[in-house]
Amino acid sequence: MVLYALRVMRRDKRTEIDPATLEIEATQLQAIEAEEAAMLAAAERLALESAAVSPEEARRVAVQAEVTDLVERQPDEVAQLLRGWLADRRS
Repeated sequence: MVLYALRVMRRDKRTEIDPATLEIEATQLQAIEAEEAAMLAAAERLALESAAVSPEEARRVAVQAEVTDLVERQPDEVAQLLRGWLADRRS
């Protein structure tokens, strides 16, 4: 009998939800859904834009990304290489 009363009391505590908490959670859920919709729209826009890019433009962007990555990973080596190229042009 005591166990049954404890279970009922414990169940009652779990089912009691503050209306203010529900309102806050509903607002947060709406914000998350709006953000998700915006992200999906942006992803769709990017997919459409990438489909319209010419192969030459796609290659240029890929090479630019590769160079940028190399500069970030090995800035000293890239600087030395550029100095060498500039020195060759002056000669």
